[in-house]
Amino acid sequence: MPNGTMSGDGTQGSPFIVMDGYDFNALRDIVTSVSDFKYIELGADIDLSVYAIFTPIAEKHFNIDGKGHLITGINIAATGYEAGLFLILSVNAYIKDLTIEGEISVNAGGSLSAGALCGHLYLLTDAVISNVEAYFTLSFSTSSRPTVGGLIGVINPDGRGNSAISECAFKGTMVVSSSSTSTSTSTLMVIGGLFGQLYSGNPNEEDMFLIDKCITEVNYRINCRLNMRMGGIFGDLNQPYNTSSDCFLQVMVSKCVAKSTVQFTHTAAVASNTHRLAGIVCIPGYYTSQVTTVEKCVAFMDVHWTHQQPLFAFRMAGLLFSGTSSSQRFKVNQSYAVMRMLNPDNLPWTGCSENLGSVTYLPSSSPTVQVTEAFFDKEVFAAHYDGVFTETHGVTTAELKSVSFLTQRGWEFEDE
Repeated sequence: MPNGTMSGDGTQGSPFIVMDGYDFNALRDIVTSVSDFKYIELGADIDLSVYAIFTPIAEKHFNIDGKGHLITGINIAATGYEAGLFLILSVNAYIKDLTIEGEISVNAGGSLSAGALCGHLYLLTDAVISNVEAYFTLSFSTSSRPTVGGLIGVINPDGRGNSAISECAFKGTMVVSSSSTSTSTSTLMVIGGLFGQLYSGNPNEEDMFLIDKCITEVNYRINCRLNMRMGGIFGDLNQPYNTSSDCFLQVMVSKCVAKSTVQFTHTAAVASNTHRLAGIVCIPGYYTSQVTTVEKCVAFMDVHWTHQQPLFAFRMAGLLFSGTSSSQRFKVNQSYAVMRMLNPDNLPWTGCSENLGSVTYLPSSSPTVQVTEAFFDKEVFAAHYDGVFTETHGVTTAELKSVSFLTQRGWEFEDE
């Protein structure tokens, strides 16, 4: 029943059925709690352009089945600490089979967690987000530290069981700006093509968080004088830690593709601040014993460089960027990256200390990393960058395109 009056009672057997934009808006009036999750189902495509400016729905405990429908016409202008179609969303079963399209503009006076679907997502034991796509123009501006992702700003799994994000996608433009000039490592910009940051939780020894078969295609315009972490899938994999059992949540990023085009728009650098970019995931170094696996992933990254956009220090890796802890453990398997530093005017890196990795960037206190048949295209990179870079794991374009070359190294190809 459309126009704000929904059928169903919100139980799993009788979910609330959303038929139009007025029904969707009425979701904000449903009372939920950690002990009372409501089930939502879309019964038709939803047009939210019935609201010139849609107000994000505040904290809810929902499981949502989009039934393959679209939510279009989303136009959000916000000023709070969280932003997205939902501000905060808790899920104990699923969000699935949903596509959302629109624009979000945020001007926050402080810290910010934002994404097209939600600013902050809490995933309870074994919850799954699957087949959720977002096509958006996102514009985020703050006076402090932004943590933003194309789909979700911050993901907080409870760390028990095996939660997963599967077959999700974000495609669009992300404009991120901060006026802060802080040099604190706790005040930093975090940007992820799909998710900003993975944070918190209380894992047991065998708990796993899987990101599988996800795709991003993002044009980034970044105005940042802060320390920054950016990844094509995850901007900051900050693995949850259980202090009582000394366990970290194991994270696997598998069969993901990220295409990133990055342009910096600031005009001055801040001494001691560093920009860190990775084709797939960026990982901080202040936790030890993290366990992260990147396998069967592909990253394409173009970084535009002009003399009007100086940086103090710049670090880049094709697939995985690690922090500084010697106890971190990483595996990068059967993946590849194609990177270009686009510098058409052949401008120098004046004032910038560059340090470019290949497949991975590792600090001098090297973590334990196992790279197995993972590569980057050294010819493409060398053609667009005349500085010094490591050729470790570098292969030629012809080798990277050769099925024979890759199968001899253990790669497997599935028939379409």
